[in-house]
Amino acid sequence: MFVYASCMVIHQTIPVYLPIQYEEPINYNYGYEVNDANTGDYKRLQETRNGDSVVGHYSILQPDGITRTVQYTADNENGFNAVVNNVGIPSNTERQDKDDSRKQEEKQEQSWQTQNEQSTSSPSLSQALIHHILKNWS
Repeated sequence: MFVYASCMVIHQTIPVYLPIQYEEPINYNYGYEVNDANTGDYKRLQETRNGDSVVGHYSILQPDGITRTVQYTADNENGFNAVVNNVGIPSNTERQDKDDSRKQEEKQEQSWQTQNEQSTSSPSLSQALIHHILKNWS
């Protein structure tokens, strides 16, 4: 006859006390500015973090000549909030020049079509070539 015996030891868990280590929040003050006349890149940024709060602003000169300025805050209570302002008058001169050029080409094409409709003969090779060049010029 075999007898098995087992013994279970019950013991109480000993609490371990570890000191709570708090990390200091990261604080910083950061900024930069770019003024590159060759590329047209003009922008600046300034940002400050104090604890869990971030305050900053940046501005950028957009391709249309408008300067966009953004002032922002971010924290745990209010989240991210920004106020955006655009200053300046858009400079669409390059776009306007392209639009004027297209209108002139359309006018020339309509003139050619009108002449072609009035003529009973088919267009000459030179007329077809001019039409092709004007149409693909844009």
